[in-house]
Amino acid sequence: MIDISDRFGKIRDQGKRRTCLAFAATAANEHLHGLHDSLCVEWLYYHALKILGKKPNSGTRVTDVSAVLKKNGQPFEDYWRYSRILDLRNWFLPEDSPCTLFFSSGQYARYNFAETVTLLKLGQPVVFTRQANAEFNRAAIVEGIATVENNSLSVKLGNHAVPAVGVGVSNQRNYLKVRNSWGLGWGNDGYAWLSEEFLLENAVEIFWLNKVE
Repeated sequence: MIDISDRFGKIRDQGKRRTCLAFAATAANEHLHGLHDSLCVEWLYYHALKILGKKPNSGTRVTDVSAVLKKNGQPFEDYWRYSRILDLRNWFLPEDSPCTLFFSSGQYARYNFAETVTLLKLGQPVVFTRQANAEFNRAAIVEGIATVENNSLSVKLGNHAVPAVGVGVSNQRNYLKVRNSWGLGWGNDGYAWLSEEFLLENAVEIFWLNKVE
């Protein structure tokens, strides 16, 4: 079993905004730099949407989030605090420049369970994008452990992104532990174990970070 969840800061809540990928990449960037203080999600999301030329209530792409982390870096949360409810009147970068920026370089590939496990063994969190559905949304608690099992008949509810932070085996079946951005009320205080079968059915691509030399 591998579990690196204790190397991360507090679980956060994105609210109803489409910022899941920014939150997942932020968690990976914090881990990469050994930080327990939060980095600025608004900065990352803002610049990714700027690349896309989209409005501030749109989703983002792995390629653009990766480009921002490499070119613009990411300041601490205090620079521009995240709001769970977007106020379009205040959707502007703060006038002052951030004092410190944390850069990283992203790599991405089609989802592969074995490659994800290899990266986790190296202590590397792996962000993956996937289809959301009812099974994930409720993350059922079984014998005190939050798990998500596959249901091929479940209706897809759109895309979502989370970082994988652990791998384990239960009843001879493989699971990945993930860290969500829906607050402490989801799963076990924001974490849950996703079965390999669920991931095979729903995962799309994986994304991980390296330091910029």
